[in-house]
Amino acid sequence: MMQKKIRNDKFNSKADSVADLLGTASRSHPERLKEIITDLENKNVEIIYRPDEALGYSPGLREGTPRQIIIHEKASISTWEHEYMHFLNDEERGFLCMKSLYDSNYRVLTELNAYIKEVEFVKSLSGNNDKIIKQLKKNFSEEFKYIIENFGDITNTGLINRIKSFKNL
Repeated sequence: MMQKKIRNDKFNSKADSVADLLGTASRSHPERLKEIITDLENKNVEIIYRPDEALGYSPGLREGTPRQIIIHEKASISTWEHEYMHFLNDEERGFLCMKSLYDSNYRVLTELNAYIKEVEFVKSLSGNNDKIIKQLKKNFSEEFKYIIENFGDITNTGLINRIKSFKNL
């Protein structure tokens, strides 16, 4: 009888490619995970743990309030940092609410910030992690394409230049 692979074994995840390298955040970086969760909970962000690979930060329904993070129950620290970065970007701008979802410049900026954080983190790890970095950049490119196709072109030239720099990271 063939055993079913468990997530701690190998993730083979496109959305959480760092999981293959480090495993779950609770095992690889428990202190940092606790800091993130504590901050989110103290700021009334609902954390929804999912058994599937659903990931996302959902802005608040009213301006000035956060809402929720949806995350795989065994996500890597890199994925936690990615979603936490979305929260921090939203917090920095005073919690823009659902209208932020329709601002292509803002959405691309927050994705870029989150992916830069992930790539820099992976680069700080020992070993050759080029495959993971390539996947993270591909993930960004796919999200970028989705955003501009559905919400409009990027008009911020500074953002366009940052995107070009990110591709060369």
